[in-house]
Amino acid sequence: MIFNKDYSEAISDEVVAETIDIINKYFSTNKCCENYPKCLHPKQQTDTKLFNVDNKSIKVMKNTFYDAVKLFYPNTFEVIYEKAWGYFANDLPELTWHNHITEPENGDTFSAEISGILYLTKTDRRTIFDTKNFTILTKPKLKTWYIWPSELQHTPQIGKTDDVRYVIATSIGVKINGK
Repeated sequence: MIFNKDYSEAISDEVVAETIDIINKYFSTNKCCENYPKCLHPKQQTDTKLFNVDNKSIKVMKNTFYDAVKLFYPNTFEVIYEKAWGYFANDLPELTWHNHITEPENGDTFSAEISGILYLTKTDRRTIFDTKNFTILTKPKLKTWYIWPSELQHTPQIGKTDDVRYVIATSIGVKINGK
């Protein structure tokens, strides 16, 4: 199941602009991985520590993400791991199917893994989800968090856009009510 929640009231245009600026600056020193640019995943993304950036706009993004997660798990949950990264592109030449499942580290265990995406810029390039019985395409809406179980296979829709498509993507592992 995929949930979405609009945060237009909580996320101002100024916060979005500052977040995009931070993603650009952060990417210059914090590339996706140590194999960059010879990595297999899309290369226009930051490392997974974007939510650790000490900035008020990033804190707004993080707070709205966790508020949206409560749609998925309205009861108490404990965060075991957190990943958040900025992704940007205007040319999406191929489907890059993936999920956000994470192998536990250091003996960690979690009850569930939850992922999200927030569109920071207008785009007609959707996110496509592949479930067992059907395919789901988002209707990208600015300042809206889309939340889903991390095991769902998904990909950005291929194609070129005039403007750069910016998103924040996330993945967290949680323990729910002590499970």
